[in-house]
Amino acid sequence: MYLQNRKQIIRLLTNKYMKFWFTILFISALPVALLSQVHDLFLDGRAEMKKEHYNEAIGTFTSGLSSDNITADLLLNLGQCFYQVNDYNSAIHYLLLADNMKKNLGSYWLAKSYAMAGKNDSAIIYLKANLSSAYKQPESTIKLDRAFNDIENTRLWKDLWSQEWYDDFENLLAEINYLTRKNEYVEILDLIDQNLAKYAQKHQIYAARGKVFLDLKNFNTAVTAYSRAIEISGTHPEYYIDRAKAYSSLQKYDLAVSDLIKALNLEPDNFPLYVERGRLYNNLSKFNMALDDISYYMTFFPEDIQAMYLNGQIYYDQGSYLKALEWFNKCLSIDQSEANFYIARGNTYLRTNTYKFAIQDYGMALDLDPKNPDTYLSKGLARYQLNDAEGACNDWQKAARLGSVKAIEMLNTSCQNLKKNGRL
Repeated sequence: MYLQNRKQIIRLLTNKYMKFWFTILFISALPVALLSQVHDLFLDGRAEMKKEHYNEAIGTFTSGLSSDNITADLLLNLGQCFYQVNDYNSAIHYLLLADNMKKNLGSYWLAKSYAMAGKNDSAIIYLKANLSSAYKQPESTIKLDRAFNDIENTRLWKDLWSQEWYDDFENLLAEINYLTRKNEYVEILDLIDQNLAKYAQKHQIYAARGKVFLDLKNFNTAVTAYSRAIEISGTHPEYYIDRAKAYSSLQKYDLAVSDLIKALNLEPDNFPLYVERGRLYNNLSKFNMALDDISYYMTFFPEDIQAMYLNGQIYYDQGSYLKALEWFNKCLSIDQSEANFYIARGNTYLRTNTYKFAIQDYGMALDLDPKNPDTYLSKGLARYQLNDAEGACNDWQKAARLGSVKAIEMLNTSCQNLKKNGRL
């Protein structure tokens, strides 16, 4: 029944949209340069989805339908956007097209859309399809999904869950995930150790082990576990991402960059990875590559103030202080409540010998965060350069009380010398 209904639906949609597909075939003769825009349009649409601008994403994805590079993923995302704006009929249309291109890809979202449209029979049909597919959702995800609130007390729902959809290994992963959410690390490791020999060829169990050690900041062991997971199955971007976190914490920035490159090849719409890779390139003093990553990210998220701040930090580390000031000024024109923005601009003024402005910015930062010893230390350095010996030593005393070793050193050297010379 499911296959028969599905084929009927697809046939109706295909007839209705035959003109659309002829357009696709016609455009296949367009230049390659024009077709290359489709990938950008897909990323543009994904960026709008990340910002929860679903109507804008629909417009972007729809413009992408004018080329022959249409993909199941594009149709899936378009269907998800229509779902988010409560246009369930349009969602079903595009999700069915996605499902037709890649079997069961849209099954879960079709189940949600049919449920929200009040078509319970179809919702259950597609839930069964999802539970029988490679795209199977965890039981907890399905049962906690509010899309199914209106059918969870029906006979259809009870009959669905009277069947056993998950095998022993999937149930083990569900238990591990539950314990992970509760931070029960000892229990998780015991559970993994008990089952590791049995499931030695399952990449998920090594990834779960890696996650535990990553959370426990045992980064070398985390790397070992994720490396084994990747050795078994290197198609999961999250494994590369988490191993990159471990490498970064070990200050192995080149290896972390390599992992993020692999993750982005698998998941190019994971936009925060461009920022993280830019940060890592900056740590490696590869400033131009760092700036390229941040600039690329900001083509999608031009109003991300933390990206602006990182851009300024990269220019600062590069020694391009005027460009750094430009970005820190942008940050402060948007948000004057962040102490780090004042500190960053103050540091830049300090490097450019603009000590009066540096002191002002450090003062603003201390109004927002009065217990930062580094800010008192830097403010004291700026005052010292302006021959305000008393003010400098007062600032260093405050920094020392807050635990700054460098401030204690300045008190024992510069301030003692000033006292000897009668300048204090």
